[in-house]
Amino acid sequence: MIDMKIDMNFEAPHFIQDGRPTFLVTGEFPYYRINPEHWRDRLQKAKALGVTVVSCYIPWNLHEYQEGKIDFDGKSGFEQRNINRFFRYLEELDLKLIAKPGPFICAEYRRGAIPEWLTTNYPQVLMKNVSGKDVLFSEDLSPLPNYLEPTYLCYVQNWYRQVVDKLLMGLEKKDILVAVQVENEIPYSSLYLADPFSWGYENFTVYMFQVFLRDKYQDCDNYNVITGEKYASFMEVKAPVRPDFLSKSDWLLLQDWIEFKEYFAKQVLQVYSRIFRESGISVPLYHDLIMLENESPVNYGKMAEALPLAVNFWLENHPVHDFRSYCRALARVKLMRNAQPKRAAYCSESNWCWGNEQEFDFLFRMMIPYLDGINIYTLVDGANAGQTGETNNSSLPEPYPGQAPINLAGENTVKAKNIKQLTRFIQNCGGEIVNAVSEAEVALINYEPYNAPHVSQFWGGITKERFRDVVTNFPSMNNWLFEMIGSLVKNNIPFDLVEISGPIPAKLDQYKVIFAPGYDYMSASAQQILITYIRNGGKLVLSPTMPQFNDDLTPCDKLLKATFGKLPLKQVTMFHNFDWEGFGNPGTVFGTANIPENPEYLNSHSDVKVLGKLSSGCPIVFEKRVGKGKMIYAGIELQRLPDLIRLTRNFLEHEGIDFKIKTRNNGIHIAVKSAKDIDTVFMINLTAEDIQCEAEIVGSENSKYQIQMKIPAKRINIIHFRQGKAVAGSIWGNPAFLQINQVEMINKKNDTGSALNFTCQVDGEIIYDK
Repeated sequence: MIDMKIDMNFEAPHFIQDGRPTFLVTGEFPYYRINPEHWRDRLQKAKALGVTVVSCYIPWNLHEYQEGKIDFDGKSGFEQRNINRFFRYLEELDLKLIAKPGPFICAEYRRGAIPEWLTTNYPQVLMKNVSGKDVLFSEDLSPLPNYLEPTYLCYVQNWYRQVVDKLLMGLEKKDILVAVQVENEIPYSSLYLADPFSWGYENFTVYMFQVFLRDKYQDCDNYNVITGEKYASFMEVKAPVRPDFLSKSDWLLLQDWIEFKEYFAKQVLQVYSRIFRESGISVPLYHDLIMLENESPVNYGKMAEALPLAVNFWLENHPVHDFRSYCRALARVKLMRNAQPKRAAYCSESNWCWGNEQEFDFLFRMMIPYLDGINIYTLVDGANAGQTGETNNSSLPEPYPGQAPINLAGENTVKAKNIKQLTRFIQNCGGEIVNAVSEAEVALINYEPYNAPHVSQFWGGITKERFRDVVTNFPSMNNWLFEMIGSLVKNNIPFDLVEISGPIPAKLDQYKVIFAPGYDYMSASAQQILITYIRNGGKLVLSPTMPQFNDDLTPCDKLLKATFGKLPLKQVTMFHNFDWEGFGNPGTVFGTANIPENPEYLNSHSDVKVLGKLSSGCPIVFEKRVGKGKMIYAGIELQRLPDLIRLTRNFLEHEGIDFKIKTRNNGIHIAVKSAKDIDTVFMINLTAEDIQCEAEIVGSENSKYQIQMKIPAKRINIIHFRQGKAVAGSIWGNPAFLQINQVEMINKKNDTGSALNFTCQVDGEIIYDK
């Protein structure tokens, strides 16, 4: 048996297998749901699919079934607790392990694996909502503990140390353990806990909040000046309740409360990971993010300061069926990469195994260009977790999930075939793919505080009307992102996301054009980041208004003064056509717009150019040279324009963006990863129709490819090039037609490949492999 070596060092740019970069395909194996007599067989089948690393939760309430009584060997009479037997099979089969000991695991498992004896015997550990009621696990309505409450933390520490001493240290010494997941999907896998009033109202957490305010503002008198309050000390500040209306003081308290929740999540990761390190674990640690972007308490940048992050792909609608979900998936992975640009990117839960084969295959292929590894959740179906004695353990009907690649009978389904196809392709090309990059000349700005009003309104139930005296332009960072991403995807324009609410982002000057949202407030530091970018030669497009205040609503208009000097604006509600000079009419402006309060201002500022006007003649888009670059300001929400796609394309062409991907086909998104002499092309059919795609692509070293290919509906075809020649591919379509640079590669009469050494899969079958 060859001893395989896996290095999942997240601090490196990619994962390593046997000394070489690799795209790592792992698979979730819920041993606690599977008959122990089948463990070895299912592991063998997983390995046959090319999956050599398995991940598994270790349910706390399964193994510590009574306080102080821990069973890892099945001696209590329940063999599914015999996790050591499971680990012996891993060693025999030369498989590696990612351990996920919670303490909370979700996994559609009873109480998320939090022991019932703990929350029953020690009620002081329970979280409370704004009404003083227990916070409940959404799947079975069991009470949830406060992550950092001292009594609970004491038991978490004991659980971790038992797992480390009795299980993980031995596995680490044998090179079986390759990583450990710390906690799972804070806060408790529930999107509803983004509601700022849904948790944190127990005395312990309120005290933490007061200390947080003291550390943030330092001086209580200064805090009173900013908020208009009259506190004698920070210990008098109470956690916010839903206000009948929002005053400035209400809004600042709510913003601080939301920011505190983000700080709290970071603290959980720091404290929990410290327990592992102090217990002797040295393998890489990471956290599996909940399924949110920019919504409290999820702040990718802050959480990444504590621990490497892995992304989770559960979306309300599958990207294969819903374009907005497709854009949201791209936003999620790019936000994660932006938060930790030098770390390997891993999808810790793919969540495809509830869907059909097409959904499974589409999301797998869709994410390859943006990641360094994917975990298939779950790889096998299970149905034995339903009972521990008389206790029901599964919060979903079994088999679970019911559509896994390896089904309950141990048979390979069509999804298993997909995995085998892709792992074979990845074994040949994955190292080169992860070493390559997707070069972008365009970036979108992410400013995480712009989602605080949305969080308060959507999750917290505070209507938009209550914000009118505080926020005149109601921002929603995620909505802006999804719409802007959609316009770039439709134009096949590579792009990055850049967060500016934290540390100054590196290499901002590499982008020729940056689009940014602008609302009433933006921190002085974030405004300065944008000013510096423009002065250094960048082109910034900002809408719909110029920030006038800092995040604490103290006056701050640095960006306006550094660009347009003075541009007095007033907000109006209108329904007007809109014309952008040279780009035509991108649609009707409906809703609010920000127009000059005094149009005569423009007559005295010849350096300000009007680019766009409403049909009334009122100027609405302005341009001004600043330093080596220029600022373009639009007084409307660009993301809401009906013809944003055409406007984006025409504007970027005018600004000199190099369109390296061209296709005549609407509905085809093409992603390219390139390195020296290496190009991988992902051709993504987002439509419900088969498309004969024609594309022209400029790759590395100015390699040029003309590709003609029939792509079936909602499928993704992949072609891998070395030194300008196609050498590998994974292609859907039977018969397939592929022509590259006028050389016919495959058609229904010729399925033996060509002189280009083409490794080809047609409908999953390898028809040529040299």
